[in-house]
Amino acid sequence: MAAEDGFMKSQYTVANCYAHGRGTKRNFKKALELHKELADKGYIKSMLYVGEAYYNGDGAPTDAAEGVKYLRMGAEKEDALCEYYMGDAYTAGRGVEKDPRKAEQWYKRAASHGHILSRKILDAKGVAYGGSDAESPFESFLRKAKSGDAQSMYIVGRYYEDGIGIDADIDQAKVWYGSAAKKGNEAAKRALADIRAREQK
Repeated sequence: MAAEDGFMKSQYTVANCYAHGRGTKRNFKKALELHKELADKGYIKSMLYVGEAYYNGDGAPTDAAEGVKYLRMGAEKEDALCEYYMGDAYTAGRGVEKDPRKAEQWYKRAASHGHILSRKILDAKGVAYGGSDAESPFESFLRKAKSGDAQSMYIVGRYYEDGIGIDADIDQAKVWYGSAAKKGNEAAKRALADIRAREQK
């Protein structure tokens, strides 16, 4: 099992290299192919990637129903962002029949797992989600980053670059990567270099 997990993590890294053009020419078709293989093997992060790709038409032909298929797989494994997308799908009737009740249920699940936007959506409707008032993982890393922890700065940068539970914001990602890099964080230096290289293409 450990060897299989290690293989899937390695394949996930390779798939993302193709998706983002890191160390190789960007190839969305190859990235999607690798991520689909991983998703079908139960790798949650790839379920999200494939679901988003089809749902948003980002790196794949727009196919909301196919996107929902993979997003549901991830949501059933309690991935907060997949749960949010299911709420969005039922709200808008994208890939599924519009159903406000089911949308609210999925938003509640996402909110209870720390998804900030889902909490805001429910708060705006005056709906309690029954979650804890404890910090979400992002909020915890952000607090540590603001206190000067370099690794947390890097992780916050990843949250912003990949849109993990929050809206993606490449400018904020660069800010946090830059702060971490100044403190000697090597991963942040590489991430910042990758972004700059992509921007110059």
